Amino acid sequence: MRNAKRLSLLLCLAALVLAAQETRLAGPVSGVLFDPQARALRPMVGVPGASYLGDALVANLDFASVSPNGKFAIAIGQDGVLLLRGLDEQPLYLQSLAAAAGVTRAAWSADSTAVALWGEAGHVELWSDLATSAKLAFAADLERISAVAVASQGRNLVAASESGAIFVVTGGAAVRRILDLEQPAALALAGNRLYVADAARNQILALGNYTEAADAQLFANAARGVDDPAALAVSPDQKTLLVASRGARSLTAFDLATSEISGVAALDFEPTRLERFSASLFALTNGGDAGPLQILDSARSLAVYFVPAEPASVMED
Repeated sequence: MRNAKRLSLLLCLAALVLAAQETRLAGPVSGVLFDPQARALRPMVGVPGASYLGDALVANLDFASVSPNGKFAIAIGQDGVLLLRGLDEQPLYLQSLAAAAGVTRAAWSADSTAVALWGEAGHVELWSDLATSAKLAFAADLERISAVAVASQGRNLVAASESGAIFVVTGGAAVRRILDLEQPAALALAGNRLYVADAARNQILALGNYTEAADAQLFANAARGVDDPAALAVSPDQKTLLVASRGARSLTAFDLATSEISGVAALDFEPTRLERFSASLFALTNGGDAGPLQILDSARSLAVYFVPAEPASVMED
């Protein structure tokens, strides 16, 4: 069985390298992202506003997530949990991670040096040194998890449970409960500040020095357009908090220094995901895993673009 699994991994890697080489010859690639409908990692060929999804690099996946710098990806499928390196260049490299059974989700640190893996049972793992050997830094057993955020360099992670508790997990798997909310829906870290979206109260809370204290302050609320917040993200320059609201069908940018609104984008869909997958691009999903992919280009203010699954010429035919 072990030899058979190893052969499967080698065949997967060979197919991945071949597909990636063929796709990159077809045109410029802005990044690689997970297409939930196709259950595949696919390159975004072209630039925002004039792009499409290329052929699958890795298919038959239950879940995948690309790092903020666009160089790594976690792919979960029949071969277990795989770490892919070199998405932005060649050659590609694939490594099997000895993650716990039941891992179904991933969250990255902003600097792409660490990734957290977790599943429905509440077990969470932090993996670091991703550019080299990828090692398990620490693991902890919590309550059922709804969201995770990872600090730069993998110093710690923050997890929100479905019961409403917010936990900080540090080296040595030390767990500290710092806050209890009604319905924490999303987390984001910017330096030593933690931002938490409470969907039940339509609020965004800010916690300074979150590893030492739990002094939560109101950052934004319904009066400022927060309506059923589904996702949070921090801009690449660490100056802006992006809030995706399902109820308002909007994407709002808040200045982290002043908490003032710096921009609002009205959407014609309900955003359920906001994840950076390259220098300035974020993936949004319309309607969960069933909806088409939308892309936010943060380098162009709050410009949002639909990314079709095929080139325009193919769709016209």
